[in-house]
Amino acid sequence: MQRDKNLQFLSKKIKELKNAIFYAHSNSPLRINNTIIQTFEVDETGCLTFFIKRPSQHISHFDQEFPVALNYFKKDKDFFINIFGNAKIVNDAEAL
Repeated sequence: MQRDKNLQFLSKKIKELKNAIFYAHSNSPLRINNTIIQTFEVDETGCLTFFIKRPSQHISHFDQEFPVALNYFKKDKDFFINIFGNAKIVNDAEAL
């Protein structure tokens, strides 16, 4: 019950901020560039859905799962959120 309330609170705050800076912390020589993302969904398990610009290299050359940091902030808000976790590349529209 408490976990659900915490997730609902964080989900609301993420939707309020909406944009974040995406940092890939992969040790691979070929990695996704840092970029600004816009969060589209936070599901009931706490997974975030967002899109990034497709790199010029073939997507299969990248690690398909890697550690990331998302830094959410907005100038006019008095709070920010830093999220650390694993990102997974989903390249199939049906899987989304």
